[in-house]
Order: sequence, then C-alpha cells, then structure tokens
Amino acid sequence: MTQSENHPVDAVIFVLLLARAWQLTERYQLRRLGMSAWTRIVAPERLMSCECVISNNRVVWCGARRSWPRLIVTGVIDGAMTLVEDLIAVFIASINNTSVRLHDQASSYGGCVIDLKTPAEIEAMRPAGRFVASVLTALRDAADVGVNLLDLDALAHTMIRDVGAESCYIDYHPSFGANPFGKVLCTSVNDAVLHGLPHNYKLRDGDLLSVDFAVSLNDWVSDSALSVVVGNAREEDLRLIETTERALAAAIKHAVVGNKIGDISAAVADVSHVTRYSVNTQFGGHGVGRTMHGEPHVPNNGQAGRGLKLQPGLVIAIEPWLMETTDEIYTDKDGWTLRSADGSRGAHSEHTVAITADGPVVLTDRVCI
Repeated sequence: MTQSENHPVDAVIFVLLLARAWQLTERYQLRRLGMSAWTRIVAPERLMSCECVISNNRVVWCGARRSWPRLIVTGVIDGAMTLVEDLIAVFIASINNTSVRLHDQASSYGGCVIDLKTPAEIEAMRPAGRFVASVLTALRDAADVGVNLLDLDALAHTMIRDVGAESCYIDYHPSFGANPFGKVLCTSVNDAVLHGLPHNYKLRDGDLLSVDFAVSLNDWVSDSALSVVVGNAREEDLRLIETTERALAAAIKHAVVGNKIGDISAAVADVSHVTRYSVNTQFGGHGVGRTMHGEPHVPNNGQAGRGLKLQPGLVIAIEPWLMETTDEIYTDKDGWTLRSADGSRGAHSEHTVAITADGPVVLTDRVCI
C-alpha cells in the first residue's frame, strides 16, 4: 500500500469529467472487472486511455493532454462499480485523504491496474505451473471408459492436499455461478463446453472430456485445460481438439513484447475460422497472478494490432475453446455447466503464459512433465 499526495479537485473540471463519464457509461455500458485504482483523472477525452507511470511502487505522474489540468485523486475503488460511481468515489476519497492500493509493479490501461511480474516473480510462479501440468497429465491418464467424474475430482483434490496447494475453484462464486463451485475441477463432457461441474457420471466410450484446473501454490496461481476422448474417438472430435491446440500454439507465438492483445486474439480466430469453426467471445483468457482471474481480458477473437501492448512481466491465461457447429451456449440447470445451444460437442485448450524479453514462457507446459 502506498500513499501519494492529494490536491484539491477543481469542481468545474470534475463536473465535466463526471458528465463525460456518464456519456461513456451510457454508450458502452462500461463496467470494470476486478480491483482497480484510479490514481489520477485527466481530460475527458482521455478517460478511456489515461496513462499512469508508476515507479518504485509510487505514482510518478499521469498524462494530461495540452492545457488540461492534472487532477490528482486517490482511493481504492471497488471493481464492481461503474465509471460514474468510480469518479464519485475517488472524489470523496481525495477529500478524505484516502490512500491508494497498488501492486509492486503495475501498468494503467483503460482505468484498471494490471500487475506486471518481475523476472524473480515469474520464476516463483513456475512451481504452480508445473504442478497444474502434472495434475492434468495424471487426469488425462486416469480418464477412461467407466471412470466417474467424481473420482477424477477426488484424484485432483488428493494431489492438491499432498503438496499444500489451494484450489481456485472450490469456493469460487462469481456473478455467473449459481453458488460456490464446490469442486476442484471443471469436467465438461461432450456438449458441456465450459465450467462443467463434476457429478455422478461414468465416462462412456467415445466421450469428449475437457478438464480445466487452477490452483494457488506458494501464493501464485496457474491455470490450464486440455481435452481428450476416452475409448474410440470420432474423427470430428479429434479435429475439434486439434484445432483448439493449434489455435493455442498460434496465440502463444504472438505473445511477445511489442505485440498487442489483439494479435493473440486474432491468432486464435484465424486458426478457428480456417477450420470453419465459429468463435464464442463471452468467455476467454485473462490475467493470472496472485488470483485466478485478473486484467487483461484476452478474447478468442479480435483484430491484430489493437488493444493492450504486451510488456515484459505480463502473465496471462490463453484459452481457445470451440464448439463443433455453433457459437451459442446456455447454462445447465446445475447453475454452472455451459452447454452448446445445439447439442454439438466442444473442446478447450489453455496454458498460463508469461511474456518476457526473451519470448513467451509456457508455465503450464506438459511436455516437461
């Protein structure tokens, strides 16, 4: 936690900022994901791209354009609030002399703080990545005709306890989940494509199983997923799985310093569209660090050259997922499992990737296991 200086906020400028924020909120229905800190507000036309420089855990300056005054307002902002509510909150925080909560290294982008890891922190994330990879490898080997999904979840739970890790799923209860997840794996079978809640189901010959797994080990998170067919596989299923794997590989190649998030997204979409699969953009990749889900969002479709510029220390989960003949989903009655709208099968591949000056580092690489 740090504290930067506070200065009076000009009421006229604040009203202009508030009006602009209201306009943007109405137009784009802006909402923030996760905790973010507004350390300074600049000119209205810069609200969507305020640039903050943070050095040694302190705010050095935030850019304002031309003659617009630089207004310093500080405070910890609830990520669930709209942009308008954020402005009101930081105005109150500045009056109350409230301190700012920031990560050790951070980059401000679009009003939210993105945590950048040091080389030492990326090294510290490796054990979590290796463990996630080892669990997925064990689950892939254990999955077979007649194996119960609950037994797979129990296997993962045992491995978590053995190393002293913590499940990121068991108490997870986001707005789109009906209740706390309660299990340590996502096991999605056939037309279940994401967030499959393990239940009393024995795998059958030809089932397509996707397993998604995330844990915190030594206070660092890694997240990964794979898909496999048990028993005799249909060619269509193997092609679907292989496409998600190729899309993931293509995206990782674009996860280099100087590229944009859009380059990663476009790489996923290009591989998917060439194989004639459409892409659902409701769920995608995300930042990874001390928690499972953080900024930035990494869509599975996008325009190359657009979006956040990739910097050394950014760690993200890239996760292509595809359905055979649709891009529409619905939520199962269990309140968690997402299924394809037309009953077609889905596949899912994911890795946690660190962006470094020497290129992308796949922290959850199973080749090394």
